[in-house]
Amino acid sequence: MKTTTIGLLSMPLIMSLMSTAAADADGPATAILDDLDIALGVEVSYEPDYQGSDDYEVDILPLLQVTYKDWLYLNGLAGGAVWQLPGGFRLQTGVSFEEGREESANDALEGLDDIKDTAVLDAGLFYDIGDLTLGFALEQDLLGRGKGLVTFLGASYAFEFLNDRLRVAPQADISFANKRHLKTEFGITPEEAQNSQFDAYRPGAGLKSYGIGVNMDFELTEHWTVLGEGGIEFFGPEATDSPLLDEAGADYGAEVEVGLAYRF
Repeated sequence: MKTTTIGLLSMPLIMSLMSTAAADADGPATAILDDLDIALGVEVSYEPDYQGSDDYEVDILPLLQVTYKDWLYLNGLAGGAVWQLPGGFRLQTGVSFEEGREESANDALEGLDDIKDTAVLDAGLFYDIGDLTLGFALEQDLLGRGKGLVTFLGASYAFEFLNDRLRVAPQADISFANKRHLKTEFGITPEEAQNSQFDAYRPGAGLKSYGIGVNMDFELTEHWTVLGEGGIEFFGPEATDSPLLDEAGADYGAEVEVGLAYRF
């Protein structure tokens, strides 16, 4: 799965979608339940087999979104907190699951070492000017499994249509990664070169990618909502010079996710 600021920039949309759930509840409830908003559903994703692959796969996964007082959140395998700061600033911190890579995922990976799943620290500082959001974010590998550090600069603008039932947020971002991250994702060690079809390659730190995307949600009814997310990223030279992309993959990657959620 690719790394992008889409998840961080889309949190205001997720919270806006779910924050009205407590007001719709009938009957007595505890203070905690009044402030707890839950959405369950299913999502379908279409994404590359690995970062830089030109082969794609379809996955069907459960969808879970939970917010508490528009402050704490759980979104799939990511959770954390959002603090509204003075002057239009917003701070977000959390931990998320980062998928690894298995040799069996694609023929091009034959002879390359597996990349282990890990947990990453997500942190971002965002500035909201009306419907425009500007942000700086980072993702740091917490388990030392080679994912290293990736930083992002991004912007998003939210539009609302159909009496606020449809929310669409186009966005753009650029990311930079340290040497460890790029080596893990796109490097070829001498040992791997002996076991694979590729020559050895050792990238340095630098630009990882830049791209555009869009997030949307459409409230079909009081409880049912369609969620969508899509984007395309173009890799920087440290990645595109890798034989893994240059000889067997692509210099860009795209991803689309569509979900259907029931809001309690």
